Amino acid sequence: MTKRQKTNANSFYGNFEMGFLLKVHKIKEKVFLPLIKVLTFCKINAHIISFISALVTIITFYYSIELMNPLYFVLGIWIHMILDGIDGTLARYQKKDSTTGALIDVIGDQFGITLMCFFAYFFNYVNVINISVFFVLYLIVLLISLYLMFNKARYEIVIRPRIFFYIAVTWDFFIFINLTEVVVFISNIFLLASVLIGLFHLKELTKKRSH
Repeated sequence: MTKRQKTNANSFYGNFEMGFLLKVHKIKEKVFLPLIKVLTFCKINAHIISFISALVTIITFYYSIELMNPLYFVLGIWIHMILDGIDGTLARYQKKDSTTGALIDVIGDQFGITLMCFFAYFFNYVNVINISVFFVLYLIVLLISLYLMFNKARYEIVIRPRIFFYIAVTWDFFIFINLTEVVVFISNIFLLASVLIGLFHLKELTKKRSH
């Protein structure tokens, strides 16, 4: 078994994603190392960072809606992204990474996506049908990925365009060119393909179980 296969075992992420993520992990370990050491010294673990990340998204979302000012959540979602990059790195550094931690991380990602979908619709960055399809397809891909993970299987290729969605909304806030509508529409095409691929994987998994 290769190093990649060992790392990829029982993973939420697909084979193609893992090849990219392994490189990203190495970069994050170098960038966040000083902060990781401080957090470890202060006895702060990845679960606490995940909780803070969720709290930031809730508070900034509330203030954006309450004060009708998108800036709060636009900043909040990127703080969430940074903390999302720290928690996994912290868990690996403290040798506390686990399937439970990965599940918490995935739920946190979906939580951020859900709030961003409401946010994008509320501030007219995208129409209700487009964003509803995006939300449903993204959720289905998430559920399929989790089912595969708990059955020790995974996607070969899956597209999760979260980062592009966040960039588009941020870009529209500052530049006002309605990029989000286009990005979400294109993302829906890739997400639909990912759903179909996932259903194929589920079918193959069912066949293996029947033999």
